[in-house]
Amino acid sequence: ATQFLDDHSQTALNRNDTLINVSVWRDVESLNQYVYGSAHVDIMRRRQEWFERMREAYVVLWWVPTGHRPSVQEAIEKLSLLRAKGPTREAFTFRQAFPAPDAP
Repeated sequence: ATQFLDDHSQTALNRNDTLINVSVWRDVESLNQYVYGSAHVDIMRRRQEWFERMREAYVVLWWVPTGHRPSVQEAIEKLSLLRAKGPTREAFTFRQAFPAPDAP
């Protein structure tokens, strides 16, 4: 499902020119394979053609329970947490990922 930003979401980011993409993946490895091992990487190499360089973190990962559909607001909160505290079990990056809470 697509969610559109409301005024509150835009204010939370302090920008009104930001694209937000929220997707749910089975695991970090599957997402990593898609991002860095598919045609997606060719598009991402050209991102400077469409986007300004961001100085802060702009990608955040976190674990969700099976069946949960994260909201845009939840994503903004996780990104804010990552920016404030760095990678934690609650909000992390590809470079410093944490295992799923139910991982052995």
